[in-house]
Amino acid sequence: MLRVPLPLSSSGCRKKMQSLAFQSCCCLRACLRHRPTRLLVAASSSSSSFSTSFSSYSSLSSPPAGSIAFQDLVTKGYSRWSNALSAAATRSLLNALWEDYGRRFGVSRTDPTKWLTRHKKEARYYGPLPDTMFQSSCPSPSPSKSTPPLDSLRPFPRSNEFEELEHCVDRFARATLGPLLQATKRRLSCRRSRAVLFVNCPRPGAPWMIPTGWHTDLSVDPDCLELSFVYVFAYLDDVDSEGGATVVLENSVPRIALEAEVLRKNGKHMMKRLAAENNWFADLFDKEAGFRSRCRADPQKARDEVSRFFSEGTISLGIQMKLAELSGKSGDLVLWDPRTFHSPSGNNSDRPRSVIRFRIDLLPIDSKLHWSFDEADPRQ
Repeated sequence: MLRVPLPLSSSGCRKKMQSLAFQSCCCLRACLRHRPTRLLVAASSSSSSFSTSFSSYSSLSSPPAGSIAFQDLVTKGYSRWSNALSAAATRSLLNALWEDYGRRFGVSRTDPTKWLTRHKKEARYYGPLPDTMFQSSCPSPSPSKSTPPLDSLRPFPRSNEFEELEHCVDRFARATLGPLLQATKRRLSCRRSRAVLFVNCPRPGAPWMIPTGWHTDLSVDPDCLELSFVYVFAYLDDVDSEGGATVVLENSVPRIALEAEVLRKNGKHMMKRLAAENNWFADLFDKEAGFRSRCRADPQKARDEVSRFFSEGTISLGIQMKLAELSGKSGDLVLWDPRTFHSPSGNNSDRPRSVIRFRIDLLPIDSKLHWSFDEADPRQ
């Protein structure tokens, strides 16, 4: 059941809201109050020590400061690193993707006649990364044994470009999650087998609609907001607004934390409760809402609704909420919280969306279940 909201002027509610703005889990709250400087320095030093062993790679920019990136993740649900990957690396990986998809599916990045299914819907290709992404015709730099890349089990020559991407993903994750790792005594683990390609082909001409596939990828316990894994999107090509990006509901987790019961994976019950609050949520979560049919018939109405959901937003129990597209430029990285309400969206741009999604698990520091960034693969 939903907790009865207290007036914002009451001390109990005010303390609750202040707490939610800066903390993402119970044990982290105490650590951030008593030793925030130590935590952030630890995150910074962890990233520095890793980059030393990968000195052969250099990014176009530095990841955002750990405190800023972590705060964005806790509140909005995502953090961004622009120009993380070099243009040469993204171009090579993008070419490998589309050469493979051309052979397997007969689809082309530049041929619109292949972008629709036989039912005239936009084609979507989600699946594992092709082996050609990992192959290289020239030897790659050898990182130190103490800090191997994401996956040292390679039956083929290593790809400089993909290792550069792995390095950037790891560096971004360490910089962002450093406070959480220190406070909860956890480590990062990322398996290449869990990386997924997200390719959404365009359907030009149709009005871009507010998405309807809302869900969460994790259950959420308001009494223990411990994060078990995060996603990182790596953009191999520009994904512009209305270009098929994942859309998120900002500040989802702080709002979910005000509930009195566990939010089950997919979040259907939570969406029903939010829809009962006001018309903004009711229209967002209702696939058959009347405004959607009006938007299909009236392009101006569709633009007005985009402004309503993405710019104006709404307030729920004192928390400002609105939609945001996880769009990006080639070479960008976006790290985001799978507990955040999110949905796929349509692609009305002039190019397919080409994104790799990495899953990064936060495991107990003594866990041997998976190979991690900072220790040797236990299967060897």
